[in-house]
Amino acid sequence: MRVLGAVLGALVLSACAATADPQGAAQGPPESDGFLRASSADGTHTLRMIPVGWRDSWDGEPAMLVQYQATVENKGPDTLLERANPLTRAVTPDGVQHELAITDYTVHVATGNLAITYLRLPLGTELVSELEFRCVLVHVTQWKELRFTGLGPGESAPLHCGPFELWVGGEPGRFVVGAGAMAEFEAEHRSFSERVPIEGLHHRWALQAVQVQDANGRQLFNMGGGGSGGVSVGHFYPEMMGAPGASVEPEIAYPVSVSLRVPVVFEREEVRFLFRDVPVPRRMPE
Repeated sequence: MRVLGAVLGALVLSACAATADPQGAAQGPPESDGFLRASSADGTHTLRMIPVGWRDSWDGEPAMLVQYQATVENKGPDTLLERANPLTRAVTPDGVQHELAITDYTVHVATGNLAITYLRLPLGTELVSELEFRCVLVHVTQWKELRFTGLGPGESAPLHCGPFELWVGGEPGRFVVGAGAMAEFEAEHRSFSERVPIEGLHHRWALQAVQVQDANGRQLFNMGGGGSGGVSVGHFYPEMMGAPGASVEPEIAYPVSVSLRVPVVFEREEVRFLFRDVPVPRRMPE
């Protein structure tokens, strides 16, 4: 899409750090939903975790690459999960500390979901006696709301958001939002990052956090899209597909508005969650 420029007001950052006791409390027994849960040291945060499965190491060595997924529960809409390596300790019963095969992990800043894909363990390992996760919570105490209105079905100029740009385009039954950091606005991105140094405020977060409404005040729902490299694209529809009573292709009432909150003032809190005696999951199908 062809994109041009629009100027937003400067953001003012006043940030201070607040770090909790980093030693998390061990988890209780598995709950009825199959997840393991561990509490932070002060009991205010809970991490829900599930071992997903393992695959053979790609280098031919007799090793397992184990995947785990987790979610910070009840973090609230004003708390973000900063992008940082969440694995701090993985110890087997023989006392050996194990590491990621490569530093590869996923952190969803808006939702609090995270994943570790390549914890390398010796082939045949059945138990991890200590598995510790570290999460950096960003509690936002002041937001700046960006609202872009009057967006028609045609392609838009770039919508400047600080660390990235949005660009949009519409059809009768679908509205498309793209996000990415355009090279010609690198100075804007750098300036924002200096004032709001939160890792992970990029195109993926944008598509998780953006809100879209049509002229009738209906929320448009992001029903998926795609992305690669530094760009993400979401397809927004007036109704949740498959929901009871949903139309096949309801039309969007134009013009559309797009809004996004970006942090201004925030505090960081580091919390750790310790899981003990975690069974190694089953091997995943190839």
